Amino acid sequence: MQKSLQESDKSGLLLVLFVVTGIIGSHLLPINIGGINLFFFRLLLILFAPFVFRNFRLLNFRYNTPNFWFIHFCFFWVVYGLVSLLFIKDFMEGFKAWMALVWGVVIFLMFCQLMLMTGKKMPYYFCLGLLLANIISIPVALWELSTLNHLKGSYITNLPDYALDRQIAIAFLENPNGYAYFMVLSQPFLYYLYTIVKGKFLKSVIILTCLITPYLIYFTDARFSIVVFLVNVGLFGWFMLRRRFNLYAVSISAVLLCLVLIFGGWKFLAEGFKEKLEVSEETSSKETFQIRVNHFKNCVYYTIQTGGLGLGPGTYESIGSFNKPYYTYGNESPHNLVIEVIVNYGFYVGLLLVVFIVASLRNTDTETTWGVCILITTIAFMLLSAQNSTYLKTQVTWIFLSVIFYRIPTEKGVNNQLQVL
Repeated sequence: MQKSLQESDKSGLLLVLFVVTGIIGSHLLPINIGGINLFFFRLLLILFAPFVFRNFRLLNFRYNTPNFWFIHFCFFWVVYGLVSLLFIKDFMEGFKAWMALVWGVVIFLMFCQLMLMTGKKMPYYFCLGLLLANIISIPVALWELSTLNHLKGSYITNLPDYALDRQIAIAFLENPNGYAYFMVLSQPFLYYLYTIVKGKFLKSVIILTCLITPYLIYFTDARFSIVVFLVNVGLFGWFMLRRRFNLYAVSISAVLLCLVLIFGGWKFLAEGFKEKLEVSEETSSKETFQIRVNHFKNCVYYTIQTGGLGLGPGTYESIGSFNKPYYTYGNESPHNLVIEVIVNYGFYVGLLLVVFIVASLRNTDTETTWGVCILITTIAFMLLSAQNSTYLKTQVTWIFLSVIFYRIPTEKGVNNQLQVL
């Protein structure tokens, strides 16, 4: 019993390490070997894969659960993408995109396996990892806002001169939308962590992190993330009130809503919020809307042209705005997870992905606080899938997909009132 407990704690600490380094991503020990971008997180994947997968139990899930079929679907997705490489013109770009998919699936499987090995303490360790990732990211974001400097990245390199003098938070993510994406998806788990820990210091840290988050989301200029954040807070508070327990969660919801008023003030509600819902002078709101509409039209066009089989990994992005049937104003990426999958990997792959995510909602136990967190995160994940420039290439997408699909027959053994520390 003691040995089993120790093994689960080791797996849990490893899970924390993977969450934190996954969010930091390529900013920690970046290495390029033969054109392949390796960094500390990917090196960890390679190093620990033999130990984590030595007892591969993910295929032991019940066959009638979404996670069982989604794991098999991931294998099919990788093989289908590999075969597609044989029929595309730009093989190297396609291979890079396919490798990003492979890395994503490896991340998904690694996290699922670690969660399974951690057992009943998985929710605690996963949430702790997200808390630490947020804590590490916050000083970087505040430094960006105060100095107008940023960590190196393609987003900053490609910014026009007029945009370099704006206060904007990116932290370790690939762009501001990506940072907002991470913070919004993290929120439900921070609420959950607050309800299960005993230590006053850790509770205070969680509260402070939750209070700073809406302020930073505001400075990512991710308009839709602001809305989804408020939806998260409202849903969590509603579920807690509906169940008539856990006043902590309700209190957090109320404080966060008040914080939006305090930090943003009337400017946030009036001029500031209006400005966030609009776009800069250089790009009209009509143009921004038209870009997304044209990506959708292009998706429909190429789906028909390929018979629903897709263009092949990375092909849509490599075509270029001027060569697409509908002009996308220099935005090569579709800014939509579903369109990104459908146009490159085919209609049927994209449809299955949507079906699996929606089906996972039915397998969520909303009678527990953890189940409520998973439900809210899944809803937020679906809503935010139409915001970021890319999804398949970012670790955040696959990390949260793993926790969304984490289901095992004994999961109900996770005590809703689990107390740790």
